[in-house]
Amino acid sequence: MLATTASCKRSNCTIETETSANAPQCIAPQPSADAVYESWHSDNHLLHTYFGGLHFDPGAPEGAKYIERNDVSPWLKPEFITPEIASADKMPWAENRYLRWLAAQSTTVHFPFFPDDWPDDLFVEVTLRPKNNPSMAVRFYKPDGNGGRVWSDPLTTDLTPGYYGYRWKVPKEYLSKDGMQLMRFSFPGTFFEGDSRVSAKFVNIGFGPSDQPAGRFTVAPANNQTESADARVLDQKLPSYRLHTGDVLERFMVVPDNASLRFYAAPAAFLETPGKLTVELSTDTENAQFDTHMLAELQLTPGDCWQLQEIDISEYAQQAVRFRIHFDADPSEQIFKTTTRHAEAYLSSPEIVVSDAEPLAKAHETMASAHRIIVLAIDNLRADRLRIEAKRRATPVLSHMADEGILGTVMGEGISHVAMTTSFLTSVPAYVHKVYSVGTHVRENMTSIAEAAKPKGWKSYFYSTSGIIDSTRGFAQGFDEVNQLNKEDRTDTRQALEAVASAIAASPENSLFYVHLSELRLPHRISDEKLELWGVPGYNGPIEPAAMQNIAVMRDPGPLDARQFEAYYDGELSEIDEAIGEFLNRIGDDNLVVVFGTHGNSLGESTLGYEQGLTPWELFTPFVFYMTGHSFGIRREGLTTASELSVSILDLIGADLPANSKTIFDYHNAQPYAQHDGVSATASMRDFYRIRREGVDALFSTGLDGNPARSDEEPKPITRQALREQIE
Repeated sequence: MLATTASCKRSNCTIETETSANAPQCIAPQPSADAVYESWHSDNHLLHTYFGGLHFDPGAPEGAKYIERNDVSPWLKPEFITPEIASADKMPWAENRYLRWLAAQSTTVHFPFFPDDWPDDLFVEVTLRPKNNPSMAVRFYKPDGNGGRVWSDPLTTDLTPGYYGYRWKVPKEYLSKDGMQLMRFSFPGTFFEGDSRVSAKFVNIGFGPSDQPAGRFTVAPANNQTESADARVLDQKLPSYRLHTGDVLERFMVVPDNASLRFYAAPAAFLETPGKLTVELSTDTENAQFDTHMLAELQLTPGDCWQLQEIDISEYAQQAVRFRIHFDADPSEQIFKTTTRHAEAYLSSPEIVVSDAEPLAKAHETMASAHRIIVLAIDNLRADRLRIEAKRRATPVLSHMADEGILGTVMGEGISHVAMTTSFLTSVPAYVHKVYSVGTHVRENMTSIAEAAKPKGWKSYFYSTSGIIDSTRGFAQGFDEVNQLNKEDRTDTRQALEAVASAIAASPENSLFYVHLSELRLPHRISDEKLELWGVPGYNGPIEPAAMQNIAVMRDPGPLDARQFEAYYDGELSEIDEAIGEFLNRIGDDNLVVVFGTHGNSLGESTLGYEQGLTPWELFTPFVFYMTGHSFGIRREGLTTASELSVSILDLIGADLPANSKTIFDYHNAQPYAQHDGVSATASMRDFYRIRREGVDALFSTGLDGNPARSDEEPKPITRQALREQIE
């Protein structure tokens, strides 16, 4: 704990246990109301890196997060060690702590550690009480040299009854450079403790450099570990970590939009030793390397008050990063030669905060006043056609709407557009409504967006040019007027929007229109003028409308085939874009137009047309909230879902929202989207991350950054860690 008084040289004040009315104030930490990244709110989510290594307590509330497959892991609930138990068992260091029994012969611990960060010898260190076990083996899931991994030879030790620790030296070839280490503890048998079969009671698991010899060691009361305690600052209590020389606090995460890293720091009040607190951020690069950036160096001098640090990290928005905050004392200070105490600093639990949400709040207020809301759901619309300047040749109208309104990206929920469409129409994700295929009827007990808007006095209209998204499958449930245009042979986008514009002119205020446009589908047909403008000069290959539904033609395209197919796609998209422009000119101002794509497709990245898989080109589509007659210019870098678009509209209307839902008007909170079947997720706009079953991962780029999408069989280490902590 900090001493209760200390002089403050930088300002004329005193840190006191009680604050008088006239006492000058140092910087006093205030609770943050706008922190959005929930993992920073719990101290246990931080990795306690002690003198360059990773130490965690399996008995802590979040200690078991490092145990692989925690839902089926063979660990019993933590046992609290009272002072009486600690005294009777002669283990004062365990007083008021939790210990955890291993209830099986073996278990695997899954933890992040990058061996190249430390040049010294590495050790695994365990504090435990074996239950009459004569021995224990520690194995690592090491690289096999061929891109795979195998269990290493065991590091073994003889065990005797009692509480103690063991330390083993670990060959570096046992460790994976991607940062994801698997360590298995094995025992020759298990024994009963009461009604439970157990092997050993684990107290602490550590990994990293050590200046102590390998072998058995006696566990003494710990007084130099990174820990959290209440520090007294004026009349406030501040939860803080005590950092010694060489200690590190480490965290993997995906950075939210418009974010800052905030914490308070101070030197130990009872030491007159200067030191330096360093904040670093690392991101992934190619070949599992790291790009490290120095964010701040905070000089702590004796007598300093608590100093607020708020570091702008907005340039790293939507990137997976690793933060490292470490403390080092001035090596020139003679105090190290005369004292047994380590130099110390105190650090409040770091948190992520976001900047003022005024732009989104202003947009929300204005859009909530819209006379009508018109939703244009466009099949096959790729996200890059609005997000990347070089890909916008076919979308001058939609791109203008994106630049003037709110532009973002939607992540799909499967290979069929019916899942995403149903998510929008029911305002809940696919794992709730369970409509995944074209043959599934929307359940009647679901509440549609039209039904949710009705109590607020909104009249609703349903239009569709699709033979799949129609009333016979329940998609038009709850709408006051239903217009199935495909049954009237009106599948052309221009004709459909002319009908909608006429209906808008005759509609009352507070009218909601859902318009499903399905013209942008195979086979694409365009005018000779546009094919000549965008097509491959002199092209004589197989890509033409009659062949566009021939699987043999569409697979394994060559570069010229892909360019020719892209010309067909953009040509047809440009016709839709022109029709939307004409539509906007007819409907007048103060109407909210919401555009989103129900799915994308491959334009030569792997096939031509529909990939029918969880690929970035099919999963990511754009959304735009555009209000005629108004300009906002907001670009959201985070990902959203179709159900969140629907919830956002209901929020603007003032309707009741589904439980635990969020809107696009909330800042992105860095929560990756883990899909219903547990095989896919995403970290950011830069990376599409697919987690396959049985722990085998693959990483893909989205292709939305202007670069070709690609697969990477060796997942980026920091992205992998940042996602894993949220998804598993």
